[in-house]
Amino acid sequence: MRRLSCLIFGLAVAGLLHGPAFGQAKKEKTKDSPKKVEFRGPSYKHLDGQLVVFVANGAGGSTAVSDNLFDLNSEHNLRLRIQMVPWAKQDSLFRDLVDQESQINAAARIACTVEAIRKDAPHAHFFFVGQSAGARVVLAAAEMLPAKSVDRVIVLSPAVSCFYDLTRALKTSKYGIDNFYSTEDGILEIAEEKVGTAEGLKTPMAGRVGFRLASSDKKEIEAYRAVRQIRWTQDYCGSGGHFAWTLRHNLKKTVVPMFFCAPAGDCPTIVLNKKPAKK
Repeated sequence: MRRLSCLIFGLAVAGLLHGPAFGQAKKEKTKDSPKKVEFRGPSYKHLDGQLVVFVANGAGGSTAVSDNLFDLNSEHNLRLRIQMVPWAKQDSLFRDLVDQESQINAAARIACTVEAIRKDAPHAHFFFVGQSAGARVVLAAAEMLPAKSVDRVIVLSPAVSCFYDLTRALKTSKYGIDNFYSTEDGILEIAEEKVGTAEGLKTPMAGRVGFRLASSDKKEIEAYRAVRQIRWTQDYCGSGGHFAWTLRHNLKKTVVPMFFCAPAGDCPTIVLNKKPAKK
């Protein structure tokens, strides 16, 4: 509805600007009249075959995930095209957590951008990474896109309900959903008691207990086989708190490899198209 109203308003404004003023005769075209300039949106052809990573950080204005991914990308020359998606406006952990309007608006921006890139770059690979309440952003974005249009959805300490319905997002993601959670996440435990989940429910969060399938439907059970859950243990860095999975070493060890290979037993490895060597 928001997009339709903007389009109608834009067309109305365009009509007023291009038409004659009230009471003024219509001007005849002359040879010297300037040619009509057609507006063209940005071109994304340079992204064809590239690995495009959309990152929605957590509530409260944290940029830990995107910052560390940017550093790893530069340090190891990974050639990832990383795009941070700003969405947190409240500058408060709990107020951002329940700001569903900002979350959905950011999700819509991601979905629209993916569709625009796909038109110019049909062979681009897309990855969604969301931390804490940012997980709601990337899951909602996946739900807005056609089937198999995203390679992977990765959520770190997701502040959504453990019963969040993943079926629509799973249809969009070719290689499923990876959930990194920790039973030691005290911040999520407090948030559950004070304000609830990002989608407004009073349930345990998937970032603390993992995702759980509440349905007994055979199709949904089969779909959830593409949900992989990694629990924090002492084999990883940190103490298992809310930001454990944002640590650089943990991202390098767990998340970064997911951009370059499919899950074991799945489709072939994702290969980054190499640029032709200069002669």
